[in-house]
Amino acid sequence: MPQIAVASSVGAYSPGPKSRRVDEHWPTGGIATSHYAKHKAMNERQLDRFEEAHPETTVTRIRPGLVFQRDASAEIAGLFLGTLVPMRLVGSLRLPVLPLPTSLVSQAIHASDVASAFALVVEQGAGGAFNLAGEPVLGPREVARGVAGARPVPFRREVLRAIVWATWKLRLHATDPGWIDLATAVPLMSTERARRELGWAPRVTSTDALAEIMDGLRTRAAKPSSASLRGSGALRV
Repeated sequence: MPQIAVASSVGAYSPGPKSRRVDEHWPTGGIATSHYAKHKAMNERQLDRFEEAHPETTVTRIRPGLVFQRDASAEIAGLFLGTLVPMRLVGSLRLPVLPLPTSLVSQAIHASDVASAFALVVEQGAGGAFNLAGEPVLGPREVARGVAGARPVPFRREVLRAIVWATWKLRLHATDPGWIDLATAVPLMSTERARRELGWAPRVTSTDALAEIMDGLRTRAAKPSSASLRGSGALRV
């Protein structure tokens, strides 16, 4: 096998700065309280072992920020909002202010820009890790404006985490508090390597990608699920 290209994530990174951008050499130890981050870090270690055992195979690790696209709106709502909150209500939400932690600073990217990066690494046979993110960085101001047309007001991270923990324990949604830790702890990524070595550049801004998700919530956009393999003859157990 000449090459393996794997979808990793910003979530694989250990806690890092929000005031500057880090490159692909930042440690990939994950966030200890996030199951998602721990799993991504485990995948990175498995790739390390594979790479050492199979030097003849080029291993490529794509590490995107939050990946958005319109057709993922229903899935994202189901994961982070639960079934009791109407998608259309959230998508049409307009508020004067929105309480958000000041450390809620993230990077997002449209799925089409992730796909273009995968195509480029395969076409060029490029190995190693590549950070991917759109611009601008999504801080409290961009999130508040994009989600509710609001302005942000500072809100203690610990209070938000406690609210998420309580509502998760009540099974109102599937988002455990580790997602708050992930969003507020992962570093900002530099995408310089992908731009320089692959000739890659995002075509969709992060704010437009967020707006696409919100529009998808208003219109209940979703992608039809793939057919189950069980009983189809394609899967034997």
